[in-house]
Amino acid sequence: MKKCMLLVIGISVTMPCAAGEVLLSWSDPSRFSDIEPGPGTTKATLASVQNAFTNAFKQSAAALPQGYTFTADITNVDLAGIVNPPQVVNPNLISTRVMTANYFPALTLSYTLTDADGKVQVAGENVTITDMDYLSRTNSAVSSTPYYYEDRMIRNWFNRAIVSAVK
Repeated sequence: MKKCMLLVIGISVTMPCAAGEVLLSWSDPSRFSDIEPGPGTTKATLASVQNAFTNAFKQSAAALPQGYTFTADITNVDLAGIVNPPQVVNPNLISTRVMTANYFPALTLSYTLTDADGKVQVAGENVTITDMDYLSRTNSAVSSTPYYYEDRMIRNWFNRAIVSAVK
């Protein structure tokens, strides 16, 4: 069992550490609804999205009991906002992603959560996660988290649908 160290007023205490595992796959990213780059290439944007989403799932899975595994196949990504291409008048400008209420983040996936014995605890097929109110929450404009709106959407869903199912 993993152990976490907790330092409390100079006293070291060892305690069990919750640690769920995350296994993600990405089905045909070339067919995703929206992996358009702002600055950069589509390949670089996809790698950045995969890294950010993987981190969001892994950080969320830390709340799972030891031995649990969350496995997901991501089949579609639609990032928050819309990319406005450079204007013909000034092609030297870079594309920018503009956030509007009409272009909310969405993620489609199929998933299973198994316990330490391999028994399926929760599963879903072609589940679409969205956050239609992504612009109405505080602190969004000041976050330095890459893909902040999608990160928050993933974490909120994971806590509601996955973590709450095993607690």
